[in-house]
Amino acid sequence: MWILCIDIGTILVSLYSMKMARARSERLHKIATKEWFRFN
Repeated sequence: MWILCIDIGTILVSLYSMKMARARSERLHKIATKEWFRFN
């Protein structure tokens, strides 16, 4: 039973970290695009 709980927790943590990584990369991309437009 507790193995299942750990499994679900691991899945949730990995999904959450993937979501955070995607949000961070999108934010970096927006900043980079803004800088690029300013320099060109």
